[in-house]
Amino acid sequence: MRPSQVLALDAVISQAETLARGQVFTGNPDEFNVSLSRIRHATAEDLKKRANRWLSDGEYQLEIIPFPQLKADEKGVTGRSCRRSERLCRFAFRSSSG
Repeated sequence: MRPSQVLALDAVISQAETLARGQVFTGNPDEFNVSLSRIRHATAEDLKKRANRWLSDGEYQLEIIPFPQLKADEKGVTGRSCRRSERLCRFAFRSSSG
């Protein structure tokens, strides 16, 4: 297969994925055009409304907890295991509105 054929196949696969994503998530394979149109026609007022709605309320806190230190030998894995309350990432969202 020639490099040009690989690039052409990649473009076809990318197009198919875009159409499939629209169909799966919205029921419309042409959703990418709807979304592009929405973005192209957005005004500063539209952006301000969305930002006020989604970004101005509450507090977002992200805590990163590293994986435990484990050691492996012929008997298995030893070391501190994660408690149920420990996760790689924990986050909390507190709304200031109650």
